[in-house]
Amino acid sequence: MYKKTEPQQSLFGVETQLSASLKARLKGSWAESFRVETLTILLKSEDCFSMLYGTTGRPNYSVARVLGLCLLQELYNLSDQQALDTFGFDIRWRYALALLGSNHCKQSNLHYITFKMASHFYLYPFFQR
Repeated sequence: MYKKTEPQQSLFGVETQLSASLKARLKGSWAESFRVETLTILLKSEDCFSMLYGTTGRPNYSVARVLGLCLLQELYNLSDQQALDTFGFDIRWRYALALLGSNHCKQSNLHYITFKMASHFYLYPFFQR
């Protein structure tokens, strides 16, 4: 079942536990640019992908975040498991995807969206923006 990503951020995320110098380094990294530029576009365009999900059942994992994870996976040329491990252990990836709490992405979420997108070629114009 399609559910739009909740914009509310965690009050006690990993970012709040970093020292001031580490926060500054994090905000100066590629993760800040990805979060501000790419993730914003993905969040605004999330409804374009609602047809990939049914109308009943369990709500989906954030479409924007899974797509962002797919983009980072391709940028770094990683396998699915390597991307999920990096997402789980690298604060920059979690910050880039605006997900600093304990929320994690399962391999089945990644496989589902890549399979569905491969079978829906009419989404191609979305990536030409």
